[in-house]
Amino acid sequence: MADDADPQLSGHATADRRGRSYVGKIALIGAVEIDEEGRPGRARLVVLPDYSAEKIGAFVRRTVAPKSGLLTDGLPVYKSLVRRYDHRPKVVGKMAAHVLMPWTHRVFSLLKRWGTGTFHGFRRPHLQAHLDEFAWRWSRRNSRHTSFDRLLGSLGALPHRDYRDFMPKMAA
Repeated sequence: MADDADPQLSGHATADRRGRSYVGKIALIGAVEIDEEGRPGRARLVVLPDYSAEKIGAFVRRTVAPKSGLLTDGLPVYKSLVRRYDHRPKVVGKMAAHVLMPWTHRVFSLLKRWGTGTFHGFRRPHLQAHLDEFAWRWSRRNSRHTSFDRLLGSLGALPHRDYRDFMPKMAA
């Protein structure tokens, strides 16, 4: 089992296009489980206060199992994770990042499209709730029958109700 992990910035472009600028942007990080066949599994998305090694390291430790493969971009803050994970950094140079880490970039691309289409853009106060919902939907995209089975199981455990239980009592 391996994971793609990649920080992203959400917001508007800045005049200075070199490096990662925080001006007018919200820092996000995401991880996607990758199985042995290279297919994506669960996703995790979090709003970060900053891109410090402490914050990114805490996210990775919470999200990725020790000794798992960890594919990241070449950001130096990941260097502290080398002893704990099978870390494989990929420096994004002239090659497009979606070629090196396709599933993480697919998640962020779909997240941006979903946010633009559904909410007409994300707002900071609700962003973590939206990220949680998107990650929940992504992680369960192939298991619709499970949700239906749970609903049926829950209904089966409830006591019987009939029409009179839902109608207001009429005075005789």
